[in-house]
Amino acid sequence: MRKKRLQIKDSQVKKNLKWHILRLLRLNSGTKQELIDKIRDMYVGCWQVNNELIDIDLNHLTDEGLIKYSDKYEITKKGLEALDKKERD
Repeated sequence: MRKKRLQIKDSQVKKNLKWHILRLLRLNSGTKQELIDKIRDMYVGCWQVNNELIDIDLNHLTDEGLIKYSDKYEITKKGLEALDKKERD
């Protein structure tokens, strides 16, 4: 009997992806590929990484001033404050 593999849908990840990205950047700055690799590891193969979804969130976070990009993505003071507030709620 084959085991059914757990699948996570984009919609399930989408609501938390922003916060996962901010938490990862709180630890270390990183390139887009480094973030993708870490997110893939977090979901242990249960979610097929959607690059478009990650691009959208990175762009939104940058537009909101929560992260900045030069050669790597970094969390800003505003991003740290938003993450602290989210974790307190």
